[in-house]
Amino acid sequence: MAIFWERFDGHLGTADILQYFSLFLHTVWATDVGEPRLRALRALTRGGTEVIGIEIPLLSLLRTWTEGAFDAYMSGDAPDLTDRAERERHVELLATFLSSVLEQSESAARVSEGDLASVLQFYAGLLGRALTVPPLSPAADPVPSPHLATHTDQPVGVKTTVGAHRRHPSSISIRSISSPNLPSRKHPAELMVVIYLDHLSSQLKALAPKFLTFILPVLLRALAFFASPLPRVSIMTGRTHIPASLEDRIQKYLNVLFSGPYGSSCMAILKRHLLPPTDVGKDLHIAPIIALGAHRTLRNIIRQGLCTKMARAYICRLTSVSYPTTGAPGHKDLEKDLMERAWSKDDISGWDHTRLGRLLCKSVEAWVNFTPVDNREDYDMEKDKIMDEAACTMRDIFQEFDERDDGVDMDDEEACVAGATLRQLASFVRPIRCVTRCMGMPVHTN
Repeated sequence: MAIFWERFDGHLGTADILQYFSLFLHTVWATDVGEPRLRALRALTRGGTEVIGIEIPLLSLLRTWTEGAFDAYMSGDAPDLTDRAERERHVELLATFLSSVLEQSESAARVSEGDLASVLQFYAGLLGRALTVPPLSPAADPVPSPHLATHTDQPVGVKTTVGAHRRHPSSISIRSISSPNLPSRKHPAELMVVIYLDHLSSQLKALAPKFLTFILPVLLRALAFFASPLPRVSIMTGRTHIPASLEDRIQKYLNVLFSGPYGSSCMAILKRHLLPPTDVGKDLHIAPIIALGAHRTLRNIIRQGLCTKMARAYICRLTSVSYPTTGAPGHKDLEKDLMERAWSKDDISGWDHTRLGRLLCKSVEAWVNFTPVDNREDYDMEKDKIMDEAACTMRDIFQEFDERDDGVDMDDEEACVAGATLRQLASFVRPIRCVTRCMGMPVHTN
């Protein structure tokens, strides 16, 4: 069928397409015949451009096939890395074809908003399954990338790397060198987060703002999974030519959402996920992970504001000492990226540094006083990571303060918020020290 339809030059009517499409209904994905079926379906629909009358059943069929291919990919029974890479390719092929169908404006116009959102939720479900897989073992990636090993913070408990997406040529293992034909090992979350972001990018304009309540938690959870130590706050950040990681890509997409027309809605959703879970129906296993991603997002927003302040202060100093006797600016060769950092188009208007600091303080206080009903050990682990992220955020704030010009102090409100946050962090550390002493363990303080 694939060869026939690929060479067929005539035009098929809707009735003919429906008749031939019925041959694919009620089929499931099989590793041996799945790709030939997909090839035939693509040829019949002209690459997804001629799907009048079969849009909904076609989407349903592709979701069924994609789930079957993903189940095979996640099964763990692949005999070698080559077979695993082949199964990964099958998932990518199906996702690409599904996206090509919905990228056609005429086809997308005949699909309801609910059906479009259901496809996104379907990908979110697959991504959620992928995120439950533990990070790759150190044996798969024994040496960290150079840009992670230097000038970065190292908060205790924060995941430093997932594996393949931060791979550097100098960290290739002996096994991969001796077997160049074998594909590199990839975590399932790396595959699904790319598919999810690509599909979200193509469909976001067609979705109503109400779906942000489903989109943001997925992005926050993925960000928590891929979170790595951040470098010191600096106006020089971003000048390196290191390829963007998945964490960078997720954060970039979050920046677009928060600086877009629905930024206020995004901030309201972020505020809810910064706090401990209160809804009985919420998944209590996932909630603290989403909260960790929310704190990383808040930290990135605060760091962006700190970089903006530092860049503007640097430009003011540079221009003030470069004025000639004529009074005209004598230093006009300011770097473009520095100017863009000082007046970024992605600034979150209406949320100043003090308001964000209050948000952090309120969140830290809520988590310090939070006691889960069950799964206390798991919550304590995630709680430690959240406190680490908050402590690193405070370090970023005080670093910017240390780099200010002499005589430029914190205003009273800013200092009050910073002090209140430090008190909450100290109240969290004190009980841990007391318990440690009771257990007879040595206490090390910095």
